[in-house]
Amino acid sequence: MIKKSLVTLHIIILSLLSTNALSQTYTDDSLAVRAILDSNELFDITVEEVTDSSEGRVVALDLTSKGINTLPSDIGKLNKLEDLNLYINNLTSLPGEMWDIINLKYLDIGDNNLTGIPAEIGNLNNLKELYFDRNNLTGIPAEIGILNNLEKLNLSWNNLTGTPAEIGKLNNLVELYLYRNNLTGIPAEIGMLNNLEKLYLGDNNLESLPAEIGKLNNLDVLDLFNNNLTDLPDSIVNLVLLYSLDMAPGLDVDYNKLCSLSSELKEWVDRYADNPDWEETQDCDISISFKPENKSKPYKLGFNFVNSSIKLELFLGSNVKLEVLDIKGRFIETLIDSYKQQGKYILSLERHKYSSGIYYLKLTVNNSAFTKKLVILR
Repeated sequence: MIKKSLVTLHIIILSLLSTNALSQTYTDDSLAVRAILDSNELFDITVEEVTDSSEGRVVALDLTSKGINTLPSDIGKLNKLEDLNLYINNLTSLPGEMWDIINLKYLDIGDNNLTGIPAEIGNLNNLKELYFDRNNLTGIPAEIGILNNLEKLNLSWNNLTGTPAEIGKLNNLVELYLYRNNLTGIPAEIGMLNNLEKLYLGDNNLESLPAEIGKLNNLDVLDLFNNNLTDLPDSIVNLVLLYSLDMAPGLDVDYNKLCSLSSELKEWVDRYADNPDWEETQDCDISISFKPENKSKPYKLGFNFVNSSIKLELFLGSNVKLEVLDIKGRFIETLIDSYKQQGKYILSLERHKYSSGIYYLKLTVNNSAFTKKLVILR
């Protein structure tokens, strides 16, 4: 059956060559690559230097470290089959092997100077590996969600502040690299990536994770290194593949602010963390963890020095007073002075009122006070 399919495939290829269809397609592919090179004034680089071809179609394009400053819409022409289909009037479908031959599957534009990606990237719908790492990207087009054959996506070392919800449509994605960006959150749609095995989110500004992350049942690596996380969603305990007998622990939570985790979450992190001393890496200097007498659950107060936001979490209704003091302990202002129900409260410190320096948050709950320093940067 396989031999018969291959014979059919070769007959199709020969037929197409006789009509000059593939040679025309190859010219189109070459022109598209040439347009990318020329738009970046890379006139001395030949198409053959940066491409791999199979039966007249570019299947791999490697532009790593080529000084790419812009990516024209011509990139989307590398996967267009309209011209080719004109020569197959008597066929209702192509065998799978044919699609493997005539579609771009590998694209690497890493270590360049790109600030944006054209929407036409969505035309490359047979891509399996896509690399945009080490650029200056500030955003990702929603059309990236069309690449439903993608297995590996690397967007690390950029200036991304967010990712589109459409990233959740990448049903075949196995590895996702987003470390070294400026992400403050990730979309809940991340939980739709049922085949995801490796998720790298280290070196960002993440303040929280969506509960949907607990749906990633195939995840065996979760990198959360060096963020601003003060808590983890309860659903994260569903990730049970982060450690197995034949591989190292796959959880990295070093250098966050996980100073007041519940006993259940702490036990889970202890089990899966790749660093048994992870607690020693947590930056608790700008977080307050207050545990009143005869109460089993703590109050939590966190401060994010990036945007000067304050998060207060109460595990029971209490009389609360929250004050800001200067470095000498002198009163500056009162942020809360009232009875508060159990729940989470987020306050924004008016940073323009403060100069850069060290201050203190004084938290008083039911007449018990706790004070810890915070840092404000302007």
